[in-house]
Amino acid sequence: MAQGMGRAGQPQAGALFWTAMLVMVFGSALAASRPGVHRLERLACLVVLGQSLHLLKVIFSPIGFYGFDEYLHYRTLLDIVELQTLFASNSLLPISPLYPGLEIAVAPLIALTGLAPFPAALLGISLTRFVAVMACFLMFERISGSSRLAAIAVLVVMSGTSFVGFHGQFAYETLAFALFLVVIGCVLRLEQEPPSMRWQFALVALLLIPVVTVTHHLTSYLTAATIVGVAVLMLARPMPGQPRALVLLLAVVAVAAPPLWKSAVSAPMSDYLGPHIMHALSDMQSLLLRGSPSRTFFVGTDGVQAPLALRLMGVISVVMIGVGLFFGFFRALTFRLPGEREARKPRRPWPSSASVLLALAGAAFPVTVIFKMTSTGWEVGNRLGAFAMIGAGFVCALSVTHFWGRSLRGRTGRTALAGVLALMIAGGIVNGGALLVRTSYQVSADGQSLEPLGIAVAGWMRQVLGENNRVVADRTNSILASTYGRQNVLSTLNGDPAIADLYFGDRLGAHERNIIAAGFVDYILVDLRLPMSAPKFGHYYEPGDLSQYDNLPPRQRDLAKFERHPEIARVLDAGPVVVYDVRKIRR
Repeated sequence: MAQGMGRAGQPQAGALFWTAMLVMVFGSALAASRPGVHRLERLACLVVLGQSLHLLKVIFSPIGFYGFDEYLHYRTLLDIVELQTLFASNSLLPISPLYPGLEIAVAPLIALTGLAPFPAALLGISLTRFVAVMACFLMFERISGSSRLAAIAVLVVMSGTSFVGFHGQFAYETLAFALFLVVIGCVLRLEQEPPSMRWQFALVALLLIPVVTVTHHLTSYLTAATIVGVAVLMLARPMPGQPRALVLLLAVVAVAAPPLWKSAVSAPMSDYLGPHIMHALSDMQSLLLRGSPSRTFFVGTDGVQAPLALRLMGVISVVMIGVGLFFGFFRALTFRLPGEREARKPRRPWPSSASVLLALAGAAFPVTVIFKMTSTGWEVGNRLGAFAMIGAGFVCALSVTHFWGRSLRGRTGRTALAGVLALMIAGGIVNGGALLVRTSYQVSADGQSLEPLGIAVAGWMRQVLGENNRVVADRTNSILASTYGRQNVLSTLNGDPAIADLYFGDRLGAHERNIIAAGFVDYILVDLRLPMSAPKFGHYYEPGDLSQYDNLPPRQRDLAKFERHPEIARVLDAGPVVVYDVRKIRR
């Protein structure tokens, strides 16, 4: 109902959506977190909630992908399905075909079920979400010996900024994150399992580490770092009978796998990840020195501020995680293994390596928040925050069950806990920037910009102009032309020249002609709706174009200059979207 109201432009759509979402999350949180509930009931509530949160995005966009990144991987999936080959060129994200684990997993679903790529991808992400929730719950339950603590920890993990949006999309980190949880869960369980059972969990981890490696670069590095951390803790802990040899074996494999795969596929990791990390660190240093954030919270690039209620939920989410870390951190460092009696406790620096590792991971959460306070470090903080939330979830759950336990025993306390968890999850969605209420068309707003006209234009290009033409387009139409149109869209990530100058300025001079010639451009796609407003997400054509042109959109007369040039032919006029043939200029 809220989505229908949003499409009709009714202002009450947002209030209805968030109210309904809070009621849904509150019920699941109350059922999963109250004492005396069977572990299977808790797990069922968490699985249903995880799928329900994923369905929010599906309801928003039921017939096509939602986000920009999804279309980048959709292109790789189409190449595998249609061309029957791996490592095909993807100009908008050249690194994607080199880490095809997600697409390799979805392609058999298409072949076996006969589903189209989009519903097969939805099914794959739904299964991935199921695995992630199950692995997270089982890991926390085994480490803590409490299904209630595990359920609360999973609910806190769901309050992360990535759970609904970033890790609910068709992208390689979504699958890699779920596999990461399985691998780390198996590694952390080795400490508590009897020797006869350890090889089973070690074998699962050993088999999945290469799968993580070929699925996502950053997650493979974090997997290696985490297993190495477990090995260091076990080596430093003077306890007999620890599975040091198994963990060291897993650490060696996890450390060796990423560079071996990088070398095998010649992945340009330094060019891809290096600049993002260096800019983020530089921005973070500037923030710490001057004390003022370079990014305005709850305000999009288009200058629109989120409503007060949403801002409050976002702040509450971060504050409550911070409170949980404050009261639970030192408790996690001294957390005893399940069933261990105090009288038998030997001298040792810490009772459980698993709980110490999770505590240290949770301590990284404030660092990710600082990253998110910067304009260039937001993406780094958002990606690392998902992994820090695993530790933060465990620590916060410990603070609830061991520090605030007596205060939350009664009906009022249980209700208050469920209410806070619901607000935290809603706040995590707000902080993650996910757009979940459909409105009318917006400029460069991912799901709010993807509409039938753009898809129809892209389909026309494939049918009439043929495939693999070199095309220039804005942020939204570029992903449509690449996937539905099967065109080769110019991108600086692929070594092509910057193309924003083609759209700004009312003359087609020597500079613009050189861009067309250097990029071997065949067609230019112009969307006349872009001057309506500033872009919702970052830029019109390529990163940095907004600041380069004084935060002003291209003017209508800038976009109309292609009409006035005698060597340019208009081959499609679809109203607000026009396609021009510029091959004569290129020659």
